[in-house]
Amino acid sequence: MDDSINIFWKNDFSEYWESFIDFLQDSIKSWTTFSTLQTHRDLEFFFKIIFEVCKRTERNFEGKQRLTGEYKEYHSHLYEVARLYLEYSWENATLEWIIIALRHDDIEDLHKDSKSKIKVNFIDILQEDWYKPAIGVEMLTKPKVPHIDETRLHLGNQDLHSVREKQKIERDDKYYEAFLNIDTLTEELSNIADAKLWIKLKSDKKQLARDIAIVRIVDRIHNLRTMPEKEYSNEKRLRKLKNTEVYLLHLAQSLKMPRLYGDLVSSVIYWYTRYFKVKKNS
Repeated sequence: MDDSINIFWKNDFSEYWESFIDFLQDSIKSWTTFSTLQTHRDLEFFFKIIFEVCKRTERNFEGKQRLTGEYKEYHSHLYEVARLYLEYSWENATLEWIIIALRHDDIEDLHKDSKSKIKVNFIDILQEDWYKPAIGVEMLTKPKVPHIDETRLHLGNQDLHSVREKQKIERDDKYYEAFLNIDTLTEELSNIADAKLWIKLKSDKKQLARDIAIVRIVDRIHNLRTMPEKEYSNEKRLRKLKNTEVYLLHLAQSLKMPRLYGDLVSSVIYWYTRYFKVKKNS
């Protein structure tokens, strides 16, 4: 790659960003995915887009922390999901889906009711990165459970903690129903496009659904690999394991990507073992 392209990462970014860019640079050298990026101008455009998205990622999640993992800053997770997407997608990776992997938590974590300084919604992503990233991030966004004040109004004699946990389980089950297999995901993708864009997706919707599935699964793989033993409650840990087992394992199997499926299975088995040990000692 021309040294002149390096100007795009000679900026004050985090160490996670530099690692991701190094991985991306190596990918372009070796993968047929990027065989169309033959000219200096094509490469410059590609890295300029990635540069801008990474800059927004670090700005949007500035100060937000993860509970565990090698690094504490939240954007380290976003870079790792993008790296895993590239690793598993191999020659089918695209620029748009690198963007979606980097932005997959934007709407869910930076919504209008959150404490984040910067708020992001579907329209923001549509304006900044166009319709595929906007639809992709929308589909990767779990809906919020009712506000805690609203929940308190309907408590009666019930315990707040158990009611909130039930609401989260019901939310997860409803959300992950669309992720049962590639066909259910394709149907949900069409529904969201109709509602959000007022357009009918054409022949690429099956591939869009496939990429959404990969990002959803690699996000879960990284979350399971870095899931904390103490900071998460047993209920939260078990809830993640159950919806992975019931929905995402089936989805991964339907993709016919043995390595992706195998890595997800390994993460689930590991954490079921750890869960029962943690629960026994708690």
